[in-house]
Amino acid sequence: MLEFARKIKNKTKSARSVAILRLLGGQGFRRHGVTTLDLNHIDFNDRCAWVLLKGSREERTRFTISDEVLGDLKRWIKIRGSKPGPLFPGVKNARIADKTIWDIVKHIGNKVGLKTHPHSLRHQAATVALDETNGDVRSVMKFMGHK
Repeated sequence: MLEFARKIKNKTKSARSVAILRLLGGQGFRRHGVTTLDLNHIDFNDRCAWVLLKGSREERTRFTISDEVLGDLKRWIKIRGSKPGPLFPGVKNARIADKTIWDIVKHIGNKVGLKTHPHSLRHQAATVALDETNGDVRSVMKFMGHK
């Protein structure tokens, strides 16, 4: 999916789609965590993002971000611009909708022959993390933001 997104001819849509797919599938973020990110929630110096916790309207937790994901976020922000506000603006610079994330993932999945949705990318991230930690469930729980 990521390679397809990189080849989208519209550079803005391509960079945005890659960044969103990376946060969902690479970092295991929930869809709502992605839509509620503001530019100031990404700290490139500290290599982290402050993500809204599930079920919370205000409480955020710190997640370390991989260098690969940071690179894709930098490419997106270069196109997006440095104006404060939602990391992924939608219509009239309002916050991108959860459904829009769903539509992006579903559309790209269909293009590459996969029936998928945003939460399945989160599952993928957990599976990869389990493989990389030799099944260390506690560290994967922390990575995924589970208690």
